[in-house]
Amino acid sequence: MSILDDNFFWDYEIINENSAITMLFFAHYSVIRILRDNPQVIILDATHGTQKYGLPLFTIIVITRVGTTFPAAHCFTEREAENNFTWALEYEIELPRVIFHDRDRACINALHAIFPTTSTMLCRWHMDTDVRAWLRVAFGEEQDGLYKSQLNAEGRMAFSSYEKILNATTEENKEIWANFSRYLEKEWLPHKKLCVRAWTNSI
Repeated sequence: MSILDDNFFWDYEIINENSAITMLFFAHYSVIRILRDNPQVIILDATHGTQKYGLPLFTIIVITRVGTTFPAAHCFTEREAENNFTWALEYEIELPRVIFHDRDRACINALHAIFPTTSTMLCRWHMDTDVRAWLRVAFGEEQDGLYKSQLNAEGRMAFSSYEKILNATTEENKEIWANFSRYLEKEWLPHKKLCVRAWTNSI
């Protein structure tokens, strides 16, 4: 069922034995118009958790031609599975040129199914957050009363090395700490074509 009134477009699915809503997609009509006018670059954010009903929140974020960003559409899903993401992405109006996303494999598979010719890149904000979390565990964190999540000096040096790798225009050697190097090689460098400028500059 798809409903479009004066303000909102929304759709839902009921597929479980309790006749409960398992997926709910909604977007304000004025935002749909902006999405149609700015389809070139979008961000997919599947990192939100909702506590009351236990339904993950999937958000489509638009980057406009003037560089501003705003959430264009939202979808509550029963679980973060490929068919759920596919259901939500079918409402994308135009074929995007570039889509930013995190490393969620189900989301990536859905992207390839719905937008096989669209370039995709890893979202740098999600990468930075993940790397900083690893560094805080590995090197400790400062407790200065204002920025409790700030890295200590050694952690900042490691983060600088990580940024240097991502911003490299050639495939450079990674002269950094052994554990951190193994972490990057395991978690991020397999995706280097989606995040390192030596490859992403060609998109």
